[in-house]
Amino acid sequence: MKPSPKSTPKHKHKHQKWVSDRGLGLGTCIGGELRKKDVGTASTSTSVAATTDQLFDATATVNSLFICSIFFIEELTSVKIRSSEESVEKKVRTVVQPGMAEMKRHTNIDRISNLPWDVLDTILVHIPLKEAVRTSILSSPIKSWWPNKGIKELILKEFDSIKRFKLPSEVFSCPQLSCLELYGCIIMLSPTFRGLNSLISLNLSHIYISSDTLENLIVNCPVLERLTLINIDHSTVFRISNLNLKYLKIDSKFEDICLKNVPLLSTVDIRLRVNPQHSDQGKACNLARVIGCLYSINKLILSSNFLEFLAYNDVPERLPALLNHLLTLDLRDARLDSPKVVKVLLSILCSSPSLEELIISVSPLCRFSFLDFQRAHCLVDLYFNKLKVVKIRGLLSTNPECEFIKFILAHSPVLETITIVTYGREIIPNSVLLQFEPASEHVKVISLRS
Repeated sequence: MKPSPKSTPKHKHKHQKWVSDRGLGLGTCIGGELRKKDVGTASTSTSVAATTDQLFDATATVNSLFICSIFFIEELTSVKIRSSEESVEKKVRTVVQPGMAEMKRHTNIDRISNLPWDVLDTILVHIPLKEAVRTSILSSPIKSWWPNKGIKELILKEFDSIKRFKLPSEVFSCPQLSCLELYGCIIMLSPTFRGLNSLISLNLSHIYISSDTLENLIVNCPVLERLTLINIDHSTVFRISNLNLKYLKIDSKFEDICLKNVPLLSTVDIRLRVNPQHSDQGKACNLARVIGCLYSINKLILSSNFLEFLAYNDVPERLPALLNHLLTLDLRDARLDSPKVVKVLLSILCSSPSLEELIISVSPLCRFSFLDFQRAHCLVDLYFNKLKVVKIRGLLSTNPECEFIKFILAHSPVLETITIVTYGREIIPNSVLLQFEPASEHVKVISLRS
């Protein structure tokens, strides 16, 4: 009489461990080898719990996962496998080796869902991570494997080419996940999504996600500290609300941005990749609406088109509330030939009494400058009592720019260094710069040409 599985737990465990340890761990053609060893085991011991058919089933399953992982590595996409189960079955059949003909009839049946958990677990931990994520489309038990594994860090690195795949929503059910970096996928949250309570860092690059989904994801990460959004598709408006957020970087196209309930936000780096759109003429000044609410801001980096975005509507001479904690202001690719951008610069300067470092990189597209400080009445009594470092790159050596340098030197009593880099023009002689009567006795003036 054939013994029942309950009477031989030792042998059953041994068989399962062999499959999991020898299966994907070797990365070899495991089908024929597994079948040969298992048949031999079954013939020498009547206490083995698995039948020959079960062994064929397990072998076919392991081969299916192994082949799928190879397919994903080569193609970097799961589109073909998602399209239908037939593509997976076809892939399996094309690599059947001699001695495995008997297994063909089993490829039309879902064997993955019936695998023991310890076998499934060992298979998934041996597959590269992004391939392991994608295998969740093959079987619902694999989906539940994600939230149960205690994953703390999940990173899908940059691919050679972008072929977007739908990320399984179960990834957003991992309770211990603290760091999440995703590239080139489609994010659609499940209706049952309740948040990621342990997530500290979120980095999304070349992601397809709607504005509402992104907002829902951000607001439901209560301990989120760092948020990076690079080249986000399908999100026309970034609505960012998170009480714990400290770092924000955006380098993408968008039509509007709203920062609210971000009391701890200390570092902001925003670049707009398209020319700003001003469809709603009823909104208040973007500078006051977006930047004016950053009461804890410590470092502010504003680039190119986003400065034009902030210049929309009437720019005030000073913000309604001072940026008392702002220490570093970095303006990149600034179009100083735009009078509105210059107004943004002056308004922020007048609203930053604690500023220690000022960095301005002038756009190479500028042909002239509207920096006219003689008309800026708000600057008459303004002193940068804590400003220590000034770096200006890309000046055209025009008279308004010289007036700007003169103003900075005369109104910065603790200034330590000022570095000036001109583009393709004669450098400003130090003798001329020192004639501007600097307020600091120990200032070092550096003039360079790029």
